[in-house]
Amino acid sequence: MRENPINRYAFGDRTPTLRRGADGSIDIHLRKDKPEGDLAANWLPAGDEGRFWMIMRIYVPGEKALTGGYVPPPVERVD
Repeated sequence: MRENPINRYAFGDRTPTLRRGADGSIDIHLRKDKPEGDLAANWLPAGDEGRFWMIMRIYVPGEKALTGGYVPPPVERVD
């Protein structure tokens, strides 16, 4: 596992800095450099050395997750 400046390798509902949107959504910012302002609260450092993996764990999954009907939230690349 690579080291990162804030020693954070995952996000969960108990992450102390976690900030939710007004609608309850969570935007996680995967990037090398720390974002400005409030975006830094949901920053997950990612290296600049090529590929990285994103993994979503679902604890106590509902029926849709078990039968393939659940669609994970989209990942949006922002340059």
